[in-house]
Amino acid sequence: MQHDQAPILIDEPLFTSATQKLILVVLASLILVAGIWFFLSEQASRREDQAHLAFISAKSSTEKRQVADQYSGTQQSALIYLQLANESLDTKPQEALDLYESFLKKYGNHLLKNAAALGKAKALESLQKPQEAMAVYQSIVQTKPADTYVPVALLNLSRLQVAQGQVAAARQSLQDLITRHAEYAAEAKERLKSLPEIKS
Repeated sequence: MQHDQAPILIDEPLFTSATQKLILVVLASLILVAGIWFFLSEQASRREDQAHLAFISAKSSTEKRQVADQYSGTQQSALIYLQLANESLDTKPQEALDLYESFLKKYGNHLLKNAAALGKAKALESLQKPQEAMAVYQSIVQTKPADTYVPVALLNLSRLQVAQGQVAAARQSLQDLITRHAEYAAEAKERLKSLPEIKS
């Protein structure tokens, strides 16, 4: 003989109370997270302001570099490294190279990382290190094709490839430029015409 199974009873007030507690805990957690995020955002914004004021007050390149080091991680610090590197590029390539490398080490995901890499390659050229410069140009070329600095890197790379006797590679770089960057096609075609014939 079968017996009907007794229904499972839920203590309605207890169930409602537990649910309310869970909701309150979740809401409290969300409020806490939002508060922490707001606090950190305020701190970051204040630090950016302090870095900017310190940079304005700095008189020499040495003082500006100290500001960049002191406020490492800020946008102002990143821009100081790039500015100082660009200013040193023509007259002090080794100093510029050190600054570009510092930027790339500290701000490897920055929007201007290819600008820094391009400067690094130019500094290496000035220091008579064409192979290292070519490697840096290659690394730029392998980033996003739409990046502003990619076609410039291809032009510079093709120039160095010709100088190193790598005519076939230079031809390929210029062909890539024509295919991927129409705005540079005319210049690339002119350079192709001036390339020496490849000896068989």
